[in-house]
Amino acid sequence: MPGRSASRRCSAAAEDSTAEHVVLLADGKDTGWPLVVFNVVPEPKTVKNRLHLDLISDTFDAETGRLLSLGAQRLRDVQTDKARWTTFADIEGNEFDLIAG
Repeated sequence: MPGRSASRRCSAAAEDSTAEHVVLLADGKDTGWPLVVFNVVPEPKTVKNRLHLDLISDTFDAETGRLLSLGAQRLRDVQTDKARWTTFADIEGNEFDLIAG
């Protein structure tokens, strides 16, 4: 989990966001977190995501509700002996997984 320093860095990174790109996580030399930037591209999604995110949540049910309230669409629920996750699509159809942590 990122500490306060990483949170400050993320807040500062948001100031670097533009209409062409959004900085979500800023590199923190003291945290080891990578820089993650999402760029707007003119091409629509054609087949498969170019990037697939797996998000891990200790509050899986609450986070599921939050994602749905923000416009995510539930695509499938998976539960095995060792793991539980839901695959969602964002409002542009990009798929990502929420994993129970």
